[in-house]
Amino acid sequence: MESNKYIQKFLCERRTFCLFQLSAIYVIPLTFFVFFMQMEWVVPYVSELERSFLFQILMAIVWIPLVIGGMAIVFGMLLYLFYIDHHSWKIPWLALFLCTGWVGASVYFWSVYRGQVLLLEEAKGDYSLLKRVELIHKLLYSRYAYFLMQITSILSIPITAAFVYTIIYSTPYLIEIIINISFVFCGVILWFGMVAHLLILSKGSWKFGWLLLFFAGGLVTAAAYFQTAYKKDFLK
Repeated sequence: MESNKYIQKFLCERRTFCLFQLSAIYVIPLTFFVFFMQMEWVVPYVSELERSFLFQILMAIVWIPLVIGGMAIVFGMLLYLFYIDHHSWKIPWLALFLCTGWVGASVYFWSVYRGQVLLLEEAKGDYSLLKRVELIHKLLYSRYAYFLMQITSILSIPITAAFVYTIIYSTPYLIEIIINISFVFCGVILWFGMVAHLLILSKGSWKFGWLLLFFAGGLVTAAAYFQTAYKKDFLK
């Protein structure tokens, strides 16, 4: 029991929470980026870029924090699951960790660990972590953010269709570049904005299910989430 107290103190302190949060924010989009680099139509470009020393430095910048952050959040969430969390089902979460690694650990962070630690901090009268959530709340629910998300959600379906078209059929190089840039721009704005809303601010949505849909459906799912969940919360 004494050892559990030390583990709880370590896992729930502010600095550890911030480390896990940075890792959880970092590893999901970076994992998505790594898989994106392995796509068949991207591989020829990557093969050309691999000869560049600057590209190798970029990959090191991506991979080193990804591995360190991934290991930190996996071991941290495993310790929390088995020593501190007495409410969650252990076996399903363990299976998710083993199958998906740091992605599953990040899902656990956002859906379980984060909420429990914030409640613990609130019970202690420490609102420093909650103030950071309020800052994200103000940012995502500002009129400018809503307008930007609405525009990108409208454009997301035709841009996704055009993006798929460039993969299947040969397209003039300049048009392909414009479509790819538009796709990435909408992805950064809408996809990451909706994922941030889902994981940090949403209380009613089924986080794990939506997150799977975000990875499977990309921008189309993000546009659907905007219309069904984000817009509803914004207009309250």
